[in-house]
Amino acid sequence: MNRALLDLQHLDSAILSLSREKKALDDGTNARQKRDETRTILEAVRAEEQGVAKTRSTREDELEATESKIAKQKARLNSSSSAHDVAALEKDIAGLTKTRGELDETILELMDEGESLQKRIGELEAEFKRAEAEVARVEGEFTKSSTDLDAQLARKRAQRPALSGKLSPVETEKYVASFKKHGGLGVSEIIKGGCSACGTTLSRDFLRAAPSEAFPQCESCSRLIFVAA
Repeated sequence: MNRALLDLQHLDSAILSLSREKKALDDGTNARQKRDETRTILEAVRAEEQGVAKTRSTREDELEATESKIAKQKARLNSSSSAHDVAALEKDIAGLTKTRGELDETILELMDEGESLQKRIGELEAEFKRAEAEVARVEGEFTKSSTDLDAQLARKRAQRPALSGKLSPVETEKYVASFKKHGGLGVSEIIKGGCSACGTTLSRDFLRAAPSEAFPQCESCSRLIFVAA
């Protein structure tokens, strides 16, 4: 068998290995997804915090208006001499005082909720910053590794024309057929009396006859197998 068949297989195996390595590189998809998910949550919490702040501002305005009404009604009460008016004013003041208490309680609850949301926003901002840094790191490593692998692939592929040119048309046909049939590993060699591809120990008869054959094949996996003369 032409030694160039095995040499070409070694070269193509190296090319396949580099191609698989490049395909397996982390291009940052997962890191970007995590970053984007964190940003979405952060924006939602910010919107919620803004809503709470707006509601609190409204309740504080209502409280201020209620306190103003209480003050006015108390002033009227102090100057009123009619028993009917006094009773009505006292009832109104009691209702306003109750409303003021409810508003005070609501505002305190909104303050607590706002503080919790602000704390959560701070945590999410830090998490988002870390996620952005991770995206930059992964993408940087991907670019560097891709460039390196592309350079290696270019060098390997540049060697192929000269090597494949050493094969006859028949050898090329046999090589391509075996390469496709066996998933990119179409030519094996003998290592310690066995097929380097499938590991099968080859018979003595095969080992004696193979050197004189143009295209010997493994007794087990049927790959072309290089046997030194």
